[in-house]
Amino acid sequence: MAAKGKTEWFIEPMDPETNRTIWTVLRDSGNEEGIMIGARGSDGRAHSVYKVPDHRTLLPFIKNRTAMNLCFNVYNRRSSRGRLRPWPFERSAS
Repeated sequence: MAAKGKTEWFIEPMDPETNRTIWTVLRDSGNEEGIMIGARGSDGRAHSVYKVPDHRTLLPFIKNRTAMNLCFNVYNRRSSRGRLRPWPFERSAS
């Protein structure tokens, strides 16, 4: 049986203002992984996403998305070669 890989987490800004906010927060928090990369989703489409260290890094964005007018998608994958899977954060942020 193959060992499970570490889950990787990503955030995809959907507009320029959200992109600036995400980039600034990741930069100011010292997130060395916070560079934008292109990755394929489970739907086969390309996505421009920021890789983050773990799902906890996403929580401030999720909790403040309405107040800060942020528009983004969240994805994860099980290995560095896997496809991005949408993560339904609305159910998990409450």
